[in-house]
Amino acid sequence: MASGSHAPSAPAASRTGGAAALALLAALAVLLGCLVAVAIARPRLAGLDEYDYVDVARHVARGDGLVQSTLGYNAARFPVEGTWPVPFVAQPPLYPSLVAGLIRVGAEPLRAGILVSVISLALVCAFGFLLARTLWDTRAGVMALVLLVPATAATGAALHALSDLPAMALLLLSAWLEARHLASPGSSVGPSWAPFAAGLASGFVFATRYFLALALPLGVVFFLLRGRWLRRLLDAAAFVLGWLIAAAPVMLRSLALTGSALGPERNASHVSLRENLAQLSGGLLGSPSRAAIVAVGVGLGVAIVARAARRGGLRPMVGGARALPLTWALAYLLGLVLLRTHVYFDVIGFRLLAPGLTLAAVAFAPVAAQAWPTHTARLQWTPLSWRSPAPRFRWRTWLAVAGSPTRNGSPAPRGCRGSVTIRARTIS
Repeated sequence: MASGSHAPSAPAASRTGGAAALALLAALAVLLGCLVAVAIARPRLAGLDEYDYVDVARHVARGDGLVQSTLGYNAARFPVEGTWPVPFVAQPPLYPSLVAGLIRVGAEPLRAGILVSVISLALVCAFGFLLARTLWDTRAGVMALVLLVPATAATGAALHALSDLPAMALLLLSAWLEARHLASPGSSVGPSWAPFAAGLASGFVFATRYFLALALPLGVVFFLLRGRWLRRLLDAAAFVLGWLIAAAPVMLRSLALTGSALGPERNASHVSLRENLAQLSGGLLGSPSRAAIVAVGVGLGVAIVARAARRGGLRPMVGGARALPLTWALAYLLGLVLLRTHVYFDVIGFRLLAPGLTLAAVAFAPVAAQAWPTHTARLQWTPLSWRSPAPRFRWRTWLAVAGSPTRNGSPAPRGCRGSVTIRARTIS
């Protein structure tokens, strides 16, 4: 190490990392508390999907089963002489079932739908941290938390009764279980609970959002890339078995009611791939606020990548299991654009991009951690006290000097570059 670069000692770095982690957790707790307060004080439904989800949850809570009051919602064809309520098959059943669980314990339906999203946001942050820490280290995990908050807040999903955040939480859980298994040492042949649990979580992702069935082929591919062939086949088979246990009941119910394992026929899309990409740009940059969010995100990303590249921080994004989040994000974005050229649905914006943005934030975490300064400033407090001319008062002042740490981790008393803070307190 050059004489001009000094690193803090291990205890000092540990204390600094622990303090940063506690501060971040406190900030996340405040954010979740604010979201819970909004969900309780000002619940509102802003879209047709939210009304339909809450309506289905009410029926489930009353014991009517998975039915809805709207005839033909999200279906291309339906009988005009149908009876109400009708089976709920256009969307997966897991999210309204979770909302119904909160309704049964006394929550008001609108608040229950938003509370499920808020709880799922906390799980997204937790599983994102675990995924980044498993693939890289704790610093990358903490940075994943920092990135996940704006990535999920940009979609606004935490304030709506939608299935987006529950699906993202389950997706990150499945990815974490996959990464934990793929990154574990040893190559002994035999069954393992991690691939099965990852497949089970992926199946529940499908039971929340049909399009996220993409987790099945991606999971199988990653399990087939590790270890000996017998181990690969056993892991992939366990993953598929777990997926089928969670997803097969949903598919069989849809098949019995509509004749298709993925629900009723959807409206065909008349938007070409070029028009779809143009609408995607309009959905992200169509308003000044969205354009500002994209500009700030891109600017910060370029600056972080440039700094990390000079320090060799781009290499950890790929290689083995570490490629899982980035591969997932790219596959989701490509699949979403291609799907909209065949099936009509809303213009692709921040909300529909949320699962891909979440995995991209985790993939970007080690780069941001590498770009973060390794030298941390510490404070040295020097008490100075004296008596004032007035006989009843004594002043005590603390002089705080923030400077670069020396080799042993203590602040440099001389020649340090930093700020000086003076605080005074009157003692009678």
